[in-house]
Amino acid sequence: MALPSPALPMPPAVYDQGYMTRLLNVLRLYFDFGDPEPELYNMCGIATYSTTPVYLGISSGEVALVDASTGPITVFLPAAGTSRDFRFSVKKTDTGAYPVTVRAAGSTIDGSDSAVMTIPYTSLTFKSDGSNYWIL
Repeated sequence: MALPSPALPMPPAVYDQGYMTRLLNVLRLYFDFGDPEPELYNMCGIATYSTTPVYLGISSGEVALVDASTGPITVFLPAAGTSRDFRFSVKKTDTGAYPVTVRAAGSTIDGSDSAVMTIPYTSLTFKSDGSNYWIL
């Protein structure tokens, strides 16, 4: 016998981050079938950045295309505790020597304080466990 589908959370009087997180988690149940690029992430949006700093968040989209051809760029992931189970992808889209550095506020990335991309067209995907980020 199939389990009943989870219901969407009731809309609150004020749309806060907690509500949006619960809503997105329910939507993931419907759209994320274990694909490396699930349909839900394709709908969230992709943004291109060429200035520093870059702050990624739930509302800014989870894919950042970063052009560091004119200088180094730092990308900041949101706090790991507020983005549990989210995926953020960062891609260096230029052939220059300047690095793209990814940092996470108050947490580590694979046990380090940052991840650095210097090779052209490199991409990394980050996932929070609620305490720290991991590179997938």
